[in-house]
Formats: sequence, structure tokens, C-alpha cells
Amino acid sequence: MSGKKPCLKIIPFTASQIESFPASWPSCWGVFAMSPAGMGKQALFGGNGLIRAWREGFERSLESFKIALAALLSRRASIEPKKIKEERKMTDFNAVMEAAERRFSELQPFDRYGQLNQFRFKVTENDRPEFIPFAGASTRSAGPLVLKEHALKQLCARIGVPFSFFNKCPPALQEFNVAWFMQNMEQEKDVMLRIVKTNQVRAIVSDRYAPFDDIELFRILSDFMDGTEEVVFNSFEELSSHVRITWPSKAEEIQPGDVVEQGLHIANSEVGMRSVTIMGVVYRLKCKNGLVAREKKGGFRHIGDPERIKGHVQQVIEDVQNDSARLMEKFKRSIEKEIEQPVDAIERLAQDHDLTKEEYKAVLDSFMAEPSRNLFGVVNAVSNSAKRCPDADRRFEMESLASNVLDAGLAA
Repeated sequence: MSGKKPCLKIIPFTASQIESFPASWPSCWGVFAMSPAGMGKQALFGGNGLIRAWREGFERSLESFKIALAALLSRRASIEPKKIKEERKMTDFNAVMEAAERRFSELQPFDRYGQLNQFRFKVTENDRPEFIPFAGASTRSAGPLVLKEHALKQLCARIGVPFSFFNKCPPALQEFNVAWFMQNMEQEKDVMLRIVKTNQVRAIVSDRYAPFDDIELFRILSDFMDGTEEVVFNSFEELSSHVRITWPSKAEEIQPGDVVEQGLHIANSEVGMRSVTIMGVVYRLKCKNGLVAREKKGGFRHIGDPERIKGHVQQVIEDVQNDSARLMEKFKRSIEKEIEQPVDAIERLAQDHDLTKEEYKAVLDSFMAEPSRNLFGVVNAVSNSAKRCPDADRRFEMESLASNVLDAGLAA
């Protein structure tokens, strides 16, 4: 961005003059132009012709002015945009299976059952929290077990010590508080320790927790993949895993040059953060963003018989594919649903759903990149903004929010 300050120029014009507007304005300029009489066409230009929206009628001029002003404020407040992690395109589901196998081999996970009072809690000199097994504790490792951050948070929640308070305490007080509650707590002491790499505790969960790891889930899903699918997004993170699959054979052109594919979104957590989730999705090729169906067919907790969970996964696949087909129809209908004041609508949904300042700006920026005075434009802005989220879980939540906005808008 140049050193000049952003400015707003209001320029009168006639309909015949619009085509003579420069194709490239200084990058710090934005323009809101309307006819002198307040009738006819209005045009909005961003720096270098980035934003150009046409409007009809004087009654819409205020909304167009809001759009122009929002664009300029966005430019003024923005710094170098965050780099969005490139989505890794895979040809088929086999690549996901290979990634899951590699991860399983690297982590070498195993589970051990025990009671919290079988361990002594210690904080080392470098502030590393550890479990020291007492004699007779049922762990494969005789040495200390290192608690990863998520496991430590789960421990604090289980014994009733707020993690924010724990973090403020010096090591000696941390040890005292945790040790006392571990030995004297009235809550259930039976737990499962999810351990990786010999001695790292990644999760402390209920002893009723039914382990259902990514490798097991994907092995079941592989039976439903025939090589015609395409994995358009995948993320294997510490707390959760997400995989999005589409079928190019189920693509539709919802408007000229705008192709959308049907598919599935699979999410799981091996550390107790979320249930196994399989949901329908539509995926817009033009901007590589998705819309997650509200119908949650494959949602179940990691509690119970693992074989029952496996059977349930197999049962929901076909149902979820039907959900994605219904979502496709809703997405097409949103094109015909006009919204007179889309910027105001975006502001309201940001307030109603407690979006952060960064998330609100991302939605607004997405709308400015493809302004459209209809429900489709607002829904797409929310969905497209999800690509800027810092982790896959929040991205999934934002894409689910886009589906909520779609349903609410169609029902209005």
C-alpha cells in the first residue's frame, strides 16, 4: 500500500460516463459515485478496480456508501494479510490413509487405565508438569510421564482447579494444589491416560471413554471410497482431525461459471475434544470454500462399545450424502433471495454470534471481494472467511455458521 492516506471521493456522473472511469485508481483510493439527481446507476470502485458493484435507485445509495466506507476502513486498518495455509489437494482417499498410518507409526499410541491417586504430580525445574507413578501403578513406563498442555488442562478440570489459576501459581504451589486435590477429590478418580511416544500423556479422559482413533475411522470409511472421490481439505492437528471429501461426478453449475460439488466432512478427536462427526458438505470450486450441513447424522461420543460406534459410522454415510444434496438445493435458492442491506446483515450476525474483530473483518473482506445483494453473497462471505481461521476446528465452526445463516435467511 502506498504512503498516501486512504480517502473517499464522491464523483457525480451520468450513465454514459461510467465506462470512461479509469480502470486503475491509486491503490489508496476508494470511490463512491452516484448520479447528480440521485437516480440511475451507482458504482463502487476500490483501489486498482478491485471492487466494482453496480446498484439501482436512490433508496440504495446509503447502503452502497456503507459498502464503500467499509472497504476504505478495511484498507486503512489492514496490515499485511495473514497467509492462508494452502490446502493440500489429494487425488483420492488413499493419501489420507497413508497420512494416518504415518502419524500412527510416529506417535506409537497406547492407553493405560488407573486412578489419579496412583500418581504424584511434579513440576520440574524447566516448568514441565509430570506424573510420577507410585509403586503398583498400571503404566507401561516406570519413569515419569510428561503431561502435554491439553492433558494438563483436562487434569485441572477433573480435579476442579481452574487452569487460569494454576498458571498464575509458582511451581511449588502448583504441585501442592494439584497433589492435594488428586488425593482428596470426591469425584471419580478412575481415568484413562492416552500416551504417545513412550511417556507423553496427550489426554486424561474418563475410564469409560471408547478409543476410536483416526486410523480406525478412516479404515472403515475406506470401504465406501471407490477412487472417484477427491480430498479437497485435510488437517491432522494435536486436538482434532478434519477431512473433506467431494465427488466431482456430483458437481452442479449453480450460476454461470460457478461450480459446486457435493461431499462429506469427517471430524474426530483422539483426545476427547469432540465426538466423531460425519456431515454433508457442498464445496465451491471458485473460491475453495465449503458449507457444512446442519443435519448432524454422524455425531456420537467416545463412550460405549467400539463395535457399536463402527456400525453407526457405516450406517450414516448414505444419509449424509443425501444431506449434501439438500444443502446444494438450498445454496441455489439463496441466489434468488435478495438482501437489501448485506453489510448491516453481516454486522448483525457478527454481534449475534460473538465473532471476534478479526473474524468480522474477514467476513467483510470476503464480501467486498465478491459483493452480491442477496443471501448467497452473505452466506458465501461467512463460508469463505473460514479459510482465515487459525485452526481447523474454528474453520469447521464458521462453515457450520454459514449453513445456519443460509437456513435462517431462507426461512425469513
